[in-house]
Amino acid sequence: SNTLGIIALPLLSMIYPYMVMFGLDKGLHPIALELLDKLGYNPVTIVIGFISNICIGATTLALAFSMKDKAQKATSGITALCGVTEPAFYGQLISHPKCMIGHAVGALCAGLFAGFFHLKTFVHGGCPGWLTLLFFADQNGNINYVLIAIVAALIGMIVSFFATCIILRREGKLENNKKFSNEVT
Repeated sequence: SNTLGIIALPLLSMIYPYMVMFGLDKGLHPIALELLDKLGYNPVTIVIGFISNICIGATTLALAFSMKDKAQKATSGITALCGVTEPAFYGQLISHPKCMIGHAVGALCAGLFAGFFHLKTFVHGGCPGWLTLLFFADQNGNINYVLIAIVAALIGMIVSFFATCIILRREGKLENNKKFSNEVT
């Protein structure tokens, strides 16, 4: 994480939802526990889950923002921001795969920021999201990493939301152009 964190965190944050889908995230738990035991902190596993979950939530909220029936979609986006991404990922985003590009862009940007500032957690467990910010406070109560996590989350949310909105808007224009060209011919 000290030498390749700026590369590893963005890439792992981008693919984390797929790791969860295939159950590969469970293999990270022994690594996390070993890091906590040997180093006293975890610079990888909870960090990538935190960034990815926040970006999934923002992507789902952007999707809900663009749809007519917003009630159910917005709820799953809010729960994803809190750390539980399954309703958002499996209920909304799997059926709109282009939205995952928005997630990837946001996770990349937030992961770069987190990697640059060597974001780390001091606790293992739970579903990382806004409700687990105290995972980033060290044993002495220092909140420097909490502040870094907040900025990384805000970057991920903003970039994911707007990237997804742009993708959905372009997709809508392409569909309207196809309908128009079919009507003309």
